[in-house]
Amino acid sequence: NLNVLQSDHSQFMELIAKAWHSIGYYHYYMSLCESSNQKILDEHVSQVLKNYKNSLIINSTGNVVYLFHYALALANTGQLKPSLKLCKFILKRYPESFKTWNLLVLLITSFNNNDDDVNKPASFNDNILPD
Repeated sequence: NLNVLQSDHSQFMELIAKAWHSIGYYHYYMSLCESSNQKILDEHVSQVLKNYKNSLIINSTGNVVYLFHYALALANTGQLKPSLKLCKFILKRYPESFKTWNLLVLLITSFNNNDDDVNKPASFNDNILPD
C-alpha cells in the first residue's frame, strides 16, 4: 500500500529504498562491464530504471543521490523530458547539487540543438552491440 509507505519515514523504509537503489546500481555496473550483446544490455538497462524507480517510490525526496541517479539513467536512455523534469524537481529541493546542475545544462543544450546535421547519441534500444 503506497499510502502507508509515504507516511513512514523510518529507518526500515530507508533501508528498503537503499536496497532497491543498490540492486539498480548493480545492474548499472553489469550494463557497463558485463553486457556481451544487445539483449543483455537492454535487460540490464531496464532493470536499472525499474530498481531506481522503486527506490524513489519508497523514499521519494529523502536522498539526492537516488534522485540524481534516476535522472541520469533516464537521460542515458533517451528519456530527456522526464529527466529534465526530475532535475528541476531535485534542484528545487537540493539547490546545492552540482551534478544535477551539470545534467540540467546538458539536457537543456540537447533540446536547443535542432540541427539535423549533428549526430544524435544512440538512444535506448538502438543496436550498439553485436548480436
